[in-house]
Amino acid sequence: MKKIAALLLALLLCGSLFACAQVQNVQDAFYRSAESQMIGRTFQEVEAAFGPFSMVFFEEERPAAYVFSKTNIVFHFDASKAQADWRPLLTNGIGLVPAAVALQSIQPTDVCIGVSGRIRDFGAVEQDVDEIAKYMKSLKPGSYETKANTVYTLTTTDQAFDVFLYCAHGELDVTADHYVRVMAAGTEAAAFPQVTEFSFGGTVIQVGETKVEVRGTKEARRTVTAQEFADLVTYCPDLQSLVLDYCDVWGEEQVGQLTELIYLELMSCNIPDASFVRNLKKLTHLGLCHNALLGISAIEDLPLTYLNLGDNPKLGNRGVRSAGKISSLRTLYLYETNISNLSALNSLRQLRYLNLNHNANVTESELAKLDRLTHLRKLYISSTGVTNLDVLTGTIPSLKELEARKLKKLAGNQSIFGLEAHPNLEKLTLSKDLKDSLDADAMTNYGMKTADWFKTKGVAVTFR
Repeated sequence: MKKIAALLLALLLCGSLFACAQVQNVQDAFYRSAESQMIGRTFQEVEAAFGPFSMVFFEEERPAAYVFSKTNIVFHFDASKAQADWRPLLTNGIGLVPAAVALQSIQPTDVCIGVSGRIRDFGAVEQDVDEIAKYMKSLKPGSYETKANTVYTLTTTDQAFDVFLYCAHGELDVTADHYVRVMAAGTEAAAFPQVTEFSFGGTVIQVGETKVEVRGTKEARRTVTAQEFADLVTYCPDLQSLVLDYCDVWGEEQVGQLTELIYLELMSCNIPDASFVRNLKKLTHLGLCHNALLGISAIEDLPLTYLNLGDNPKLGNRGVRSAGKISSLRTLYLYETNISNLSALNSLRQLRYLNLNHNANVTESELAKLDRLTHLRKLYISSTGVTNLDVLTGTIPSLKELEARKLKKLAGNQSIFGLEAHPNLEKLTLSKDLKDSLDADAMTNYGMKTADWFKTKGVAVTFR
């Protein structure tokens, strides 16, 4: 009896396996048949054979459209002659859009170039069309976001499946527990809590904020992750001002997506490359001081009026050359950047403020190259290699404020007193360790201390 039961069980199992294999073979044959019949056919002919389509997957590189039929067969169409530009719908080059919208852009004469089979075989979506459609239709109008960075907008509750699906990473998960946020105001989807704030670098940021600041310290640096940058791009797309001080950052290249930025400060964030600012065409204020910059050519076409590249010692003369191409600059910090040639700066006719502090290779011969900066008002040359200040009188007559501290190679006090001939100088800051020596010379030559004598010339002197 046991042998008979075992034999029956074996036969049943074989039958089941045979049936499954047979079903699979039938399905495979069906796909092969579809492929043999449909490749080279027009979209109109394929639609007539398989009925209305459920969804369209666009890929920018081809460009190709992958149309999902009700039987879960994926047909590849040449979309190079699409009637509408569907690329704005995509994220990272891929995207799912409703057939009702997308198919309007595919011409009836577009030709089928391939057949893939089930959606799961295509690799872009884990669920079948019917599963996705069923879940989407159960939702109420509004905008939702998943933990997988998939954002879609449900525009109607009818059976037309009018849903825009943006797949940021080519994956879509429609399980209910992944839909955690409702971004559209006034939505009726009470099951999903509305997002009003999010965390960024340990700071709570309000959704829709236009100004964000995260400031750490040398002793307590902040951390900003790539996901937090992604959240910032998602929830504050109109951000105009971003300030990060003393932060360890990952994914900072996403800042380049915040195209409404006007003001950007990234201080002491260990950033070696600033190429992500290239597309920030509204940026007028850029601070990148205390980083590890090696090159900044990406800034050359920006409408900057303020640029701080200070304390990037590896930058060298590359910083001067790039800054020299931004004719709109009014304020420029190049302190401690290991520069030695200032000739590229002579084209900055609108420049008002220039900081060259802590550059030992900047000498008076380099300052003499700035003779076209006719609007320069403030100049900082402390801790440079300048030996004589007389050059400033003829080179930059527009100068009103000068800081010239710790000039170890300065050739005597007379160079300082010679500044009394400068036509517009109003403020002069000198090292306090020169005060006694200067006062002694001033008393001998003019019968008064240095500050008092300069005051008679209309110049206020400060020692510090």
